[in-house]
Amino acid sequence: MSTIGPVLIQLFSFLAIILPVLGGVLAILTLWRMMKALEGIRTSLEVLIAEKGRNAEERPNK
Repeated sequence: MSTIGPVLIQLFSFLAIILPVLGGVLAILTLWRMMKALEGIRTSLEVLIAEKGRNAEERPNK
């Protein structure tokens, strides 16, 4: 029973180092995925605007 104290201290010390690092990595990956999603939305909007412009040229207002 006397050896469980140092083992728990080592375990908690390891977790105190690893968890913030993993949290930072996950935050960076989340931001990267959000950036890629926004780029996809921007591309879709550009295509939609281009198609809308072509349709307006084909059908002039009467």
